Amino acid sequence: MQPLAIVIPYHRLAFFEATLQSLVNQTDQRFRVYIGDDASPESPLELLEKYRGKIDFSYHRFDENLGGQSLVKQWERCLSLVGDAFWVMILGDDDLLGDYCVGEFHKHQSEFEALNVVRFASYIIDSKGEKQSEFFAHPKLEKSSHFLIRKFSGETRSSLGEYVFKKDTLMDKGFRDFPLAWHSDEMAVLECSDFGKVYSINSAAVFIRESELSVSGKSDNLAAKQLATYLFCSEMIAKHSRKFTVLGRKKILRRIEKHYFRKPQMALFFKLCFWYLSRTGLINFLKFVRRFFRNSNKR
Repeated sequence: MQPLAIVIPYHRLAFFEATLQSLVNQTDQRFRVYIGDDASPESPLELLEKYRGKIDFSYHRFDENLGGQSLVKQWERCLSLVGDAFWVMILGDDDLLGDYCVGEFHKHQSEFEALNVVRFASYIIDSKGEKQSEFFAHPKLEKSSHFLIRKFSGETRSSLGEYVFKKDTLMDKGFRDFPLAWHSDEMAVLECSDFGKVYSINSAAVFIRESELSVSGKSDNLAAKQLATYLFCSEMIAKHSRKFTVLGRKKILRRIEKHYFRKPQMALFFKLCFWYLSRTGLINFLKFVRRFFRNSNKR
């Protein structure tokens, strides 16, 4: 069996004990945990002492807070802590692994050894740990490009904590540094899989927490999310359009608009106007402008 590393970029104490307990609860303990403290004002040392001997972990405190500037840079320096591991996953300090995640990962290794990306099923939970979503399962083998369109169509969801990557591939590709790391995880999945197949383990789930403390749960960061969505989707069309169908490309463009129409920004509006004119032609540009004014009249 190839070794598995679980990396936790740590910053907040609020839900961290539940995360650690989910690791203790694993039916298969063949993993090592690497905790990278982002110069947090909330020291986890007292809590970690409770778990010493219960799970195999190492802890490192960084002198400088990077997460406030770039979550991606914090992820990457936490990855640099990993020693001898073939596979690696990055788990949020507020997320939970279902009891059978590690066991099911090792059980199915022979089926995905030729691939670079594996994912678990997932649930969304709230600050109380209560489920707020349906059970999100996936096709056993699916192209990451197809998955992106399913997500943009509202059929599924995705978070970094439910993926496992081949360490060398992830270190080579790295993460794209979008604002708030919004879509950075999806880009890593696409690039590490070379827009090809991802293997899904639906017999175990990761519980992704959305709360007032999480990037996804906050509502005061919409402008940064809009910009990240624009940058991500623009790159999909500009550099990788051949990997998507005509319908897929349309879904990607609509994704930009969906974020934009929630709270318009004129700078982004002009970028979108230029985009439609230069990439899709006059007719599609005029259709976009019409959709913009229709949405403006609804507000």
